[in-house]
Amino acid sequence: MAHPEAVANAESATTAGAPRPRRGRPKQEGLAERRREQIIESAYYVFAAKGYESTTISDVAKHAGVGQGTVYRYFDSKREILDQVFDYSAERFVSLIATDDLMAPVRSLADFADRLTQIATRMAGAIEREPELLRLIIVEASAADAELNARVLGLKSFLSEMIARILEDGIERGWIRPEIDTGTYGQYIIALVLPGLRHAVQGTLTADWKTRFTEQTVGILAAAMRVPGHSS
Repeated sequence: MAHPEAVANAESATTAGAPRPRRGRPKQEGLAERRREQIIESAYYVFAAKGYESTTISDVAKHAGVGQGTVYRYFDSKREILDQVFDYSAERFVSLIATDDLMAPVRSLADFADRLTQIATRMAGAIEREPELLRLIIVEASAADAELNARVLGLKSFLSEMIARILEDGIERGWIRPEIDTGTYGQYIIALVLPGLRHAVQGTLTADWKTRFTEQTVGILAAAMRVPGHSS
């Protein structure tokens, strides 16, 4: 189950504070919301397959099984659809790691190493199954324009801050060196995970490479943060 506070914070980080106005809806509220979600989900897959620039409203409508007029009833433009697709992708991505079990307190360095391994494995596994997810967030959205690129950076910042909070808790509990800059290490950890995610998107992530990469990365981080004389 996704951690409610983490998902809410992610939504705030990616929207830059200002809610976007929504188009008027037909009288049938339930049908309207389902239709809107149907269009967003279709755009998600079409943008990932063809690229944002190469996709037309007609492509999205065809995939959704509706007419172009129906798409325009809910969205003013392709760019507005991309906004919603980014939110859809970001929420799905965050929900992979912002779960109650992975957000629980970390009580030792060994526990933290295990938590990082779980996060990396869960993210890589999800992206292997659905490479469109990272492609939409990192490639298509960041290339669209400065506003969306800023929202991509906001998502990365949210993830690094989430890890930084775990590290701060570790300092308070005495299993991480107090001089560690938790914000910087949070960014390091996100940066270290990205190569594995790129392999997953490209379909070149083997089980052996994933195991070795995760073990070595977690080992390096644990050694760098461990309090001298503290074995766990």
